[in-house]
Amino acid sequence: RGKQIIAEDCGHHIHIERPQLVIDAIREVVEAVRAKG
Repeated sequence: RGKQIIAEDCGHHIHIERPQLVIDAIREVVEAVRAKG
């Protein structure tokens, strides 16, 4: 399943400008994979 997240007021360096957004997205993917077992 795909998901689009729009980072408001952000340029091309999302990992620098909004690191928590990136961390949260990665955690969501990891949790989804773990839930499927």
